[in-house]
Amino acid sequence: MNFVCILPILTHMFRLKRIYFKLLRLADFPVGIAYRLVMLVVRGVDISFHSTLKTWHARNFRFGRDILIDKDCLLDAPGRSRIELGDRVILQCGTQLITQGGKVISVGARTTVNRFCIIYGTGGVTIGRDCLIAPMCVIVAASHRFDDPHVPINRQGQTAKGITIGDNCWLGSRVTVLDGVTAA
Repeated sequence: MNFVCILPILTHMFRLKRIYFKLLRLADFPVGIAYRLVMLVVRGVDISFHSTLKTWHARNFRFGRDILIDKDCLLDAPGRSRIELGDRVILQCGTQLITQGGKVISVGARTTVNRFCIIYGTGGVTIGRDCLIAPMCVIVAASHRFDDPHVPINRQGQTAKGITIGDNCWLGSRVTVLDGVTAA
């Protein structure tokens, strides 16, 4: 088999791949029935039937198997940042995972992120396996600088050290985890 015979097949494959990624890149893309079926059959990702999941920059997502994403979730990973979800992760309704163009938000296998949790991953967030994150938790991997009292805080920039939460951890309701924290 020579290259001339393979060229039309490769061209068609790359064209389909480009179309697939263009569909995923649509800002504020409400998840339709066809997309839910493709994700369920191909990747085992169960997106709620009543889902209004918004995916921005979906090309930067890495999903494990048997994931459940409930309604009104938001996933955003612009630039070179990524969102990685391990096997059997559950994101309940209203959860937001936003990298803010930072590093990686990684959620380990069999972890449940409960309702209305917000995770900002500017400095990177790593959540281990078998964790429970209760409703309305906020995890922010960035902090404002306030070194100079004569300069307004909004002009002093940010620091972003990152957050690491180990395996088998439980965060109770409304817990706030700030930048630089490592929990085992």
